[in-house]
Amino acid sequence: MAGDNNRLYFKNYERRPDDEEFAEVMKILKEEGAIISDKYIAPDCDWYQNCTIGEGVFDILYSIDGDGTFLYTESGKTLEVLERLFANNHNKNTTE
Repeated sequence: MAGDNNRLYFKNYERRPDDEEFAEVMKILKEEGAIISDKYIAPDCDWYQNCTIGEGVFDILYSIDGDGTFLYTESGKTLEVLERLFANNHNKNTTE
């Protein structure tokens, strides 16, 4: 994972297809209780705006031009929650 102050990007070391990466991100979010909003189709991505995890609001963007999936939020606290959620899930999968 990588990011900036508002985005959480996923590093695709295994070079999996973008749709497979997106499916895994969505699966983890749903398993962790995130509420996924309706999909909007933008010119270069599928955009799930105003999704929630706990009290936090975030967007999911799935690029259709090969850039993969990333999460966006304007809340530093929500970004920390999302980073922790995916880090914990990654650690759980590597120790099983």
